Amino acid sequence: MKFNFGMSEVLLIGSIYIYQQAFTFSMVLLTLSLLGKALAFSIELQKAKEKSEASKEITKNIVDSFLNAITLSGIANAPGKNGFH
Repeated sequence: MKFNFGMSEVLLIGSIYIYQQAFTFSMVLLTLSLLGKALAFSIELQKAKEKSEASKEITKNIVDSFLNAITLSGIANAPGKNGFH
């Protein structure tokens, strides 16, 4: 599991630290921390989705190119047709 110590974690620690002195401000920091972490998670999820789609597209292009090469070589080397008649 990958753990990053970023702004969301700082806000969470600050929220816990000032919980007894300023409850409302503590809840604001907690909310900002949760929103920030949710946003970071959604960005990571979107990057993974885009990477997956890109790899599928590359695979499809390679397979299409390979099939086209086989088809063209089969047409060019068709038995009984040499192109001179």
